[in-house]
Amino acid sequence: MARLRHRTISKRTVDALAVGGRDAVFWDHRLPGFGVRVYPSGAKV
Repeated sequence: MARLRHRTISKRTVDALAVGGRDAVFWDHRLPGFGVRVYPSGAKV
């Protein structure tokens, strides 16, 4: 299961996101339902 985190998502934030051995989901705290999933391979969706 992915770990969930909240922060403001911008281009700079997405470029800097990295995870360890598990995928993680980062949700924007200002825009409900908008998030980025980051996989251990570095892929971002």
